[in-house]
Amino acid sequence: MGQIVHGQPNVYAFFMALAVKMLKEGGELVAITPRSFCNGLYFRAFRRWLFERAALEHIHLFESRSDTFKESSVLQESMITKVHRLGAACPAISVTSSFAGDFRGTLARFEAAADRILDNSCGDCVIRIPASAQDHRVIGLVESFPTRFTDLGLRISTGPVVLFRASELVLDYPHGNASVPLLMPHNVKCFDTIWPLKKNAKPQAIRLCPASVRLLRPVRNYVLLRRFTAKEERRRLCAGCFLRAQQSASHVGIENHLNYVYHAHRELSEDETFGLASLFNSTLFDRYFRVISGSTQVNATEIRTMRFPDLKTVERIGRRIMADTSQADAIVASELGVAKALHRQLLER
Repeated sequence: MGQIVHGQPNVYAFFMALAVKMLKEGGELVAITPRSFCNGLYFRAFRRWLFERAALEHIHLFESRSDTFKESSVLQESMITKVHRLGAACPAISVTSSFAGDFRGTLARFEAAADRILDNSCGDCVIRIPASAQDHRVIGLVESFPTRFTDLGLRISTGPVVLFRASELVLDYPHGNASVPLLMPHNVKCFDTIWPLKKNAKPQAIRLCPASVRLLRPVRNYVLLRRFTAKEERRRLCAGCFLRAQQSASHVGIENHLNYVYHAHRELSEDETFGLASLFNSTLFDRYFRVISGSTQVNATEIRTMRFPDLKTVERIGRRIMADTSQADAIVASELGVAKALHRQLLER
């Protein structure tokens, strides 16, 4: 399986690969698996391998993670995939969905062109799953933006502080100038970063010393993005602004359950910081991310390949939203040309 292994993927991909190898041309495979193979770095080699040999025909989604296989205590975002061994590729792919594993009712059904579901523009063979006409329109709108995240000079990294590896450096409470803030997911709220903020037995600071310098980041303007959320949460994406002007420390520790966004060549302006946070916190981007990612983890890989408006637009959005974050979603929709009917439908979901 060396040709499809990267990192530490779950073994179900190996079973799917073996099954596809056993098929005759036109033979069919139906698999019930977690959705996580649809995107991300670990399964990229598998997706490339799979779609060189098989054509995707049909996807079925389950809206509830907890109810679908509750008898087996499975808490995964599961899906059913139907492919056939290549003779001819499918010009269109069907997507159906149900709340759980009960198929007796009427299934929600949607059909889209294959190139709208299989995205190989970056060589990653990502599977996007629009379950409705609204999702289809969201894909079209977001992917009409002129540039990708990294083309704007933007970068996203995972927080370098892993608590169990830095146990001798983290502190329950700040120790004056001998420590700096340690930021964790509970510190990050929409548009805000709250520190200090005690939660259970979580550490609040990290020592400032030669041993910790490699784990710290200079205090600058950052957008902090939580890495883990549940599908059932109202928002998959939650972004807070970390502003240099509000800090007294020279460095900050960012824990491994956070991503942080910055510019590769300069510091983000405050307008840009708020503008980027506004996009991540918007209904539009949240819905798009749910279409392209079935994982409860917000991976930096997906963010890097997403299309974004230009930085002038981002800056303009941020400038408007700094005055009133309560109107953020409406401002983003207005600036990005989201039709009022589509915006209303997204808010109702």
